[in-house]
Amino acid sequence: MVFPSEPPVLKPSSIPQKSTEPPTDVAVLQARILELEQQVAYLTRMLFGRRSEKLPDDPSQGRLFGDALAPAEALPAATVTPDDDEPDPPPRRRKRHKGRRPLPENLPREIHEIHPPENERTCPDCGAPKAIFGQDVTEELEVVPARFFVNRYVRYKYACRQCQGHVSIGSLPPRPLDKGVPGPGFLAQLITSKYADALPLYRQQQIYRRYGLELPRSTLCGWVAYVATTLAPIVEALKPCVRASRKIHTDDTPITVLDPSVKPIGSRRGYMWVYIGERDDVVFEYTNSRKRDGPESFLKGYRGYLQADAFAGYNRICAGGDVTEVACWAHARRKFFDAQGSHGPEARRVLTLIGRLYSVDGGVWLRCGPNWTGCR
Repeated sequence: MVFPSEPPVLKPSSIPQKSTEPPTDVAVLQARILELEQQVAYLTRMLFGRRSEKLPDDPSQGRLFGDALAPAEALPAATVTPDDDEPDPPPRRRKRHKGRRPLPENLPREIHEIHPPENERTCPDCGAPKAIFGQDVTEELEVVPARFFVNRYVRYKYACRQCQGHVSIGSLPPRPLDKGVPGPGFLAQLITSKYADALPLYRQQQIYRRYGLELPRSTLCGWVAYVATTLAPIVEALKPCVRASRKIHTDDTPITVLDPSVKPIGSRRGYMWVYIGERDDVVFEYTNSRKRDGPESFLKGYRGYLQADAFAGYNRICAGGDVTEVACWAHARRKFFDAQGSHGPEARRVLTLIGRLYSVDGGVWLRCGPNWTGCR
């Protein structure tokens, strides 16, 4: 095999060049401009606007970014269909405040009786003692900060003095950690603060330090992991309860997972899947990726309605006929909300119609409460 003495030189004319000339078709240019305007409006809202997708009550407040949030009334009359020709609901009237809301009756009351001074409890005219004829009651809300204490179990040993044997000792009560420090109340507070109150462990560590408790974060992480392992049977028992529902609502959320093997950032992306049954049973499952293996494994053998977004991983689950895919109004509404930057009047009109549907659904919930599915 003979190699050339010098590498071949590519001439500029032989390299395929990407065309830099703009398209001449006006329709293509207008579509491109519309797409870019929509992207700019979306990014502007993400950077400088509010993240909430709630529509303002005042239509004039919808023009923060030009015509991105134009009111629905700007829609030409020719686009109104006969099916939608119905009167708008009357504007809500602001309720007058009826004074300060009373404190809950279930809270314990500590009574502090206050009497006038001794010299004011005698009538200055006749000198007779005054009698109580009424009272004014003032209530204030107070709180006692968290109080840490130590349960010290002293187990006495008994033995026979004559036989010098037969030692007996009392048994310890059931404990979460046989050789650990935390009690059940402390572990419950730790888990509730982290997951229900969104209080990270490092902040809880700072709170404990104010009380003189030096608890390493690694120790707190170990206790959280132990509680998760202990409660795993309850999670496994919830899974068939969710799968027995007529309808399951599912969605996934990306989370950052610490992984020292990933260099140099030391973290990677994981996904937390939530499955909600019709009785509000909730199960969370974690997967390393957003592949369809996660929902397929959980929903194996399920028959019913699956409410989810347009993730392609659900297509094969719903292809067999046993599972009927139901769209999610929240995801569908978001697309129209984002489209206000390019199709303001049309998108606003659809959002208004969806809002009416939400109002009807909310009214059913207020009238029927937990039995709102039957009222539908």
